[in-house]
Amino acid sequence: MKEAEMARKQAKAEADRAERVLQQARKEEHERYKEQEKTRKIEEQAKSSKMAYKSLFIGNGIFFTITLAFLMAYNKRSVFTEVLKWFPDRFNNIKGVALWSKRIYIGAATLINEHWKLSVVWCYVI
Repeated sequence: MKEAEMARKQAKAEADRAERVLQQARKEEHERYKEQEKTRKIEEQAKSSKMAYKSLFIGNGIFFTITLAFLMAYNKRSVFTEVLKWFPDRFNNIKGVALWSKRIYIGAATLINEHWKLSVVWCYVI
């Protein structure tokens, strides 16, 4: 009986120890999960901060580039006035070439008419 009682106490002690080990394992698993969750949140915050700083850096770069371009353009405004004069000059050149082509065409038609004695319509067609 004593041996049975001793075995029962020993089994109960083993069961209690196993239960404590199981509870300790659960507690450690829960703490590890919490630590992993903290680590994940910290990594997400670091990634978010990195993206924010990267966006700010790119935005500042664009802003300063545009500002510098505007200031440089303002310094060289005489170039812009010259460029604005360039377009009407090119238009006048195109107009001059078109008028010259018209005169050549009419002159050629008149020359064909006088030389070959064709009708005016055929002179213009040729």
